Amino acid sequence: MLGDLPFVGSEEIKRLCECFSSIPPGKTVFTPCRNGVFGHPMFYRSLWKERFKTAQGDAGGRNILMDYKDEIITSEAPDCHFRDIDTPDDYKNLVKKN
Repeated sequence: MLGDLPFVGSEEIKRLCECFSSIPPGKTVFTPCRNGVFGHPMFYRSLWKERFKTAQGDAGGRNILMDYKDEIITSEAPDCHFRDIDTPDDYKNLVKKN
């Protein structure tokens, strides 16, 4: 689980785990999604460990995912999966809003 997703709560994590545990055969990735955009956290079968070893740069993992897009299953997800904290300014803005 990425540490920069403070809005994804325990009930949502439980829901995601239940979704992942019931993905059909042939599917190896489960991810929250909205309007075709993947959110986080993503859940992967163990075979992805080897696949991701070839990733390069910031978009490397995303490019590898697209090579296997027929193995991905998604679930429409709330905003919390698309709001993360990457910079000190992101954190400051979060504190101001709350």
